[in-house]
Amino acid sequence: MKVLNTETIDILSRALAAVSLRHAAISNNIANVNTPGYKRYTVRFEEFLARELREEALRLERTHPGHMSNVGAVRERPIVERQLGGSMRADGNNVDIDLEMSALSQNGILYQALIGQLAWQLRALKTAITEGRR
Repeated sequence: MKVLNTETIDILSRALAAVSLRHAAISNNIANVNTPGYKRYTVRFEEFLARELREEALRLERTHPGHMSNVGAVRERPIVERQLGGSMRADGNNVDIDLEMSALSQNGILYQALIGQLAWQLRALKTAITEGRR
């Protein structure tokens, strides 16, 4: 099993982009908590990341340039959805500030975990490059 590869760095960077997009959506929801008629936004990407990781585990290594490449790899983007349903207030706004603050906290924890993993991968890559010269 490979611990260090560019595919892992790519997946981590795309996950970070999705988490950043989710942060923007949550922040927008919080900013509009008192806007009449505002409908909250959510960002879904975990199911796509899970599928990407399953496919990564199933990929075969090319040992010869004539072998088929992995051209069918999943490269889907996060889905931003407007939540039209849910418990709405009399003014039509469906933002629950407690739910949004909790989601913001969870998203921050996920962001920190992803940053830690990406930093570890990049340090390992740097070590492999610098130690390889010796």
